[in-house]
Amino acid sequence: MPNVKTYDPKKVMVIFGPVVLTGFAEDTFINIETDGDGTTAVVGCDQEIVRSIDPGSIIKKVTLSLLQSSDSNDELSVIHDVDNQAGAGLMPLAIKDLSGRLLMMSDQAWITKKPNVNRGKSASEGKCQWVLLAAVPDSAFLVGGHS
Repeated sequence: MPNVKTYDPKKVMVIFGPVVLTGFAEDTFINIETDGDGTTAVVGCDQEIVRSIDPGSIIKKVTLSLLQSSDSNDELSVIHDVDNQAGAGLMPLAIKDLSGRLLMMSDQAWITKKPNVNRGKSASEGKCQWVLLAAVPDSAFLVGGHS
């Protein structure tokens, strides 16, 4: 008997500081990328192997795609402005798929810069891509399946 699992994009939650983000784009709306090289290996002439674990892999680059109409654009703009003016933009970030087991938690995340803004004939051409960097230990990042 097949095992049927369900994914519901409406159940993916993103909370940055005090803001529950809403108004996500219709295609890929969250992309999490691990910085650094992860684990690499070097092989010596006598075939001894040494592994190196890149400490930079603690940094995650999170790209959030919002519709141009999203109120979250306003809130993220204010957070970014406060960070640029007073350095007060380090905030916790949580991403959780409530229809599955994906979980990413960070005590320290920040917006790198405001997104490029574009407008076109239809609203679908005007999404805003916000890039955040987050310090995320391995224990706080689970790439899980669905229920």
